[in-house]
Amino acid sequence: MSFAGDRRRGSVNVTYIEPDVSYNLESGWYAQIDPPISYDWTADMKDAWVLPVGADIGRAFSVGPQALSLQLGSYDFLKHPEGGPEWMIRAQITFLFPSRRY
Repeated sequence: MSFAGDRRRGSVNVTYIEPDVSYNLESGWYAQIDPPISYDWTADMKDAWVLPVGADIGRAFSVGPQALSLQLGSYDFLKHPEGGPEWMIRAQITFLFPSRRY
């Protein structure tokens, strides 16, 4: 049963985890691994996992007073539901608002 929207809608039983490991260089460049892993508890075992492997690269920099981070990554799905995507490309722009509090 859904707690929001149409009560006749089926339940969602998915575990989602996104571990994040980054390596930052002093130049502002960084490499990152943060695969969006999920497991659908109601799906058949062969279609339950979404298990990507890949990496992102990015750079933090400033445009005038605004700090930004641009990131591009590619992931291949080792496991995915039948008919689901086999790979993904991710592009991200993040506006940064650093604080000088220590």
